Amino acid sequence: MVAQRKVGKPEPVAAGPVGAASDEAREDPADGLGGSGDGSGTAAVGTSVRKALRIVEAVAEQGPMGAAELARRIGTTRATAHRLGRELLACGWLTQGADSRFRLGARAFAICTALGRLEVREEILGLLGDLRDRTEETVQLTARIGQELVYLEQLSSPRPVLSLGRVGERVPVHSVSGGLAILAFEDPGTQAQLLQGPLARLTPETVSDPAELRAELEAIRTRGYAVNLGRRRSDVGGVGAPVLDARGRPVAAVSVCVPLYRLDDERVAQLGPEVQATARAVGALLRLAGSAGPLPWPVGLVATQVAG
Repeated sequence: MVAQRKVGKPEPVAAGPVGAASDEAREDPADGLGGSGDGSGTAAVGTSVRKALRIVEAVAEQGPMGAAELARRIGTTRATAHRLGRELLACGWLTQGADSRFRLGARAFAICTALGRLEVREEILGLLGDLRDRTEETVQLTARIGQELVYLEQLSSPRPVLSLGRVGERVPVHSVSGGLAILAFEDPGTQAQLLQGPLARLTPETVSDPAELRAELEAIRTRGYAVNLGRRRSDVGGVGAPVLDARGRPVAAVSVCVPLYRLDDERVAQLGPEVQATARAVGALLRLAGSAGPLPWPVGLVATQVAG
């Protein structure tokens, strides 16, 4: 918000007849932050903020603009446009080149990026929803933090008997299908580091031996998706596939979480290609959007919701 200046007796103008200040020096009275307006209260600040926003909008629409051009565009004096431009410059909303024209600054671009990432996030949720509707199983989006996997999103199964995690929950990366899918596609150095151990054994089905797990990861990489049959909870299974970036590195995983009694070989064969196709679509969407980060989710912040 633009700082409010106390309004007092107007300063004398150096040039021109008394009471006929030049446009260069005269503030717009309606601005409320200078000149002879009353300049008090919320209305004055609101007027200034609206004009500042109109300046940002004008530069976004028309490109670099000088103070005189901005003044004409938003209907104010050149002095007011210049002062507001300098305020926006100080806050990072605008920059100013050698030609003295104002251009969009880093903060404006950050807002554009954030809006774009929100749109990407909605598109991803749509893909996850389609998978949930086709399979009628709980669908999860996860990402790796160190040796743990964090749940970023979850769309619940419509069935009366279902399996669920918790958004923000962290689990050992080797104990669930999404984590196994990510591990399988990590580069050899990262994979070796993650498999150094010790690897927790949560149920009799958890593979905690690094050599055995490494062999399984090779098979997952060849197949394209991972299968969990009771490795974290003895009555819950899942099928997961990696979301890959443009370099083939895993940035997340898409998985379905299924009560183990519904997850026989035939069901795995049905779910595997479905999950893999959705993970590929999410990866393609991220690459197409040119997402600056790996995912339009604050992974670390989500992880603290439960762990913190």
